Amino acid sequence: MITHTYEISVTEQYLFSRGLNPENCIFFDIETTGFRAASSHLYLIGAACKITKDFSVRQENPEAVSHWRITQWMSEQPQEEPALLQAFANYAEPYETLIHFNGKRFDLPYTEEKYAQHQLSSPFSGKTSVDLYIDFRPLKGFLKLDHMNQKSLEVFLGLNRDDQYDGGRLIPVYREFCKTGDAKLLELLLLHNKEDVEGMFSLTSLYGYLNFLQTEQIRLFPDEILSAGTAGLAQDEILSVGTAGLAPDVTLSAGTAGLVRTEMISSGNGSADLLFTFLLAVPVPIPVSKSLDVGYLTLKNRTGKLMLSVRQDTLYYYFPDYKNYYYLPQEDQAIHKSVAAYVDKQYRCPAKAENCYIRQSGAFLPQPEELFTPALRRSLKDPYTWFAWKEELLTDTERLADYLLAWLRCIR
Repeated sequence: MITHTYEISVTEQYLFSRGLNPENCIFFDIETTGFRAASSHLYLIGAACKITKDFSVRQENPEAVSHWRITQWMSEQPQEEPALLQAFANYAEPYETLIHFNGKRFDLPYTEEKYAQHQLSSPFSGKTSVDLYIDFRPLKGFLKLDHMNQKSLEVFLGLNRDDQYDGGRLIPVYREFCKTGDAKLLELLLLHNKEDVEGMFSLTSLYGYLNFLQTEQIRLFPDEILSAGTAGLAQDEILSVGTAGLAPDVTLSAGTAGLVRTEMISSGNGSADLLFTFLLAVPVPIPVSKSLDVGYLTLKNRTGKLMLSVRQDTLYYYFPDYKNYYYLPQEDQAIHKSVAAYVDKQYRCPAKAENCYIRQSGAFLPQPEELFTPALRRSLKDPYTWFAWKEELLTDTERLADYLLAWLRCIR
């Protein structure tokens, strides 16, 4: 049996954001000659664990670099499978959490069956399992991804592999290696597995998007939080620094965004937009944007921006109990039956759902939930309601935070 080790440097902030203690975790990936454990061989296991033990330090500075070691065990002949399994069992025994990609469907059940075949104790009993594939599936629509396999996610993150093989194409490579012991074939086999394990570390950065989608709280940050060290920087430059550009006592827990600035931006044609700028608890690795029919959202590093258009228009407030109203065609509005009794019958008709309204003109902002009243619509089928924009809203930070959070829930 061949054993190889490599050391890599990684940041653990995304593991912390998942609520994991890196010191108790191992990443692992297997290579086999088929999908069915009963009729194929497990020939390679790669796993990674942390070398240094400094959990309290990493919690205080999660963006700091930590050192991990990848260990690979490979059978030179299929008969060495029990020894490979036992070596991995000894390695995994002290750890509490197994991290893998799509391992719930393949790696775990396949390896469990192999331990049973050889009457060996499984190292998986009692351990927590974290399947990155399952965790990141909710991101497919948000990130507009066609596929969610590991290599597709790595491409999205801009990662380039030296390995050009997939597991299926390596099966004949392994069989040829068993016959010849060719060092170049060994290099191909080890490289594929090593990059699978390394790639999982990179994929953990996707927790930045997941954390954003799970935002449940908006924390209000006054301007004073910006430290003196950021004086003279533009706002985007300050925010790109992340928490390093903030006062020492400023932290954001997972599932929290920090509202830093709300401003009204006017354009030359008389239109205006409301812009929210907020901090993300966990940075996103690749900038993303999402268009809404009433504005847009952008995420970049630790900064989020939500722009919503102010609409100058005549909108409608629809009465829900239209059967109790009459519609007045000449006035283009509905009135209650108790008032309509005084209107000549030729100037009124029973209201329908689509014309049971009163009109209001002015400047309006969209809302995905009815936080502000009266809630108006462009039509009865309008997916959003609208409320009258007033300048004093800019100073009502608590209601603005609720409004921003409502939009973040909607965007999910």
